[in-house]
Amino acid sequence: MAIEQLGHVDVRSGILCVLDFGMAGAFSNDPQGAAAARQALQQGAYCFTHNDVPAIVVPNLPPGRYPVSCVRLEQGEFAGMRQAVMVDFVPNPQAARTIELGKVIVDNARLGFFDLDALAHWNEERPVDGMADVAFWGLHENEVAARFRAPKLGEDGSGFANMPVAQAEAFARDLEALKNSGQFRFAWDFRPHNHPFYMLAQIRKNQNEAGVLDVGGTMACGFMTSWGDGEFPVLIDLDAQNRPIRCGLFFATNEAMANMRSVNS
Repeated sequence: MAIEQLGHVDVRSGILCVLDFGMAGAFSNDPQGAAAARQALQQGAYCFTHNDVPAIVVPNLPPGRYPVSCVRLEQGEFAGMRQAVMVDFVPNPQAARTIELGKVIVDNARLGFFDLDALAHWNEERPVDGMADVAFWGLHENEVAARFRAPKLGEDGSGFANMPVAQAEAFARDLEALKNSGQFRFAWDFRPHNHPFYMLAQIRKNQNEAGVLDVGGTMACGFMTSWGDGEFPVLIDLDAQNRPIRCGLFFATNEAMANMRSVNS
């Protein structure tokens, strides 16, 4: 079974956090998120919720940089889909036992591994460079592009990149008004140059649909599930001394397969 390298994640606090990074804004500039996680751990739980956003934590890790990898299904109707994504805390981990920490909830078809304390530095609000992109696509993309003299943005549809944020906001309002008029059918997206923008830019560019980003001085790893939304089990492998040696996210569950069949039918 081929191992696909996705990147790496830094863990300085000793606690790895797993969550849908499309909802990580709930932790921005809020140290109470990390406090909620530590309180859950003190009570013997690995799942916690902060500002209505669920996450899972893996404690008792030595500070370090850990590789993130993936295996995909090789056969059957879902060949090529992710089977599992792993973070290895030691080279060539050999498990004495495995326990399930819980199920991570995904609402944006994406997940991320973060150092727990780094989450407070996640920026979903301010464009780092004062710039934003606005993209649109869909049935009438060409007609909308002609109206606004908008260029193609590669496989990302049409629109404008690297606009001053005020100008981008004005263009987004024009797009929304045009869409609401019912004259054209299309979708659009406003993309300020914040942490989600830079992570998703890597994910769109990379064949493995993954990216690595500096968040508060530590590297976080984000990736698409390939299964869309759902609930996916998070397991840890322990060695004979009960030390965590690997964290695994498993996607090819019976529920995920049933959901994918319903979408494709």
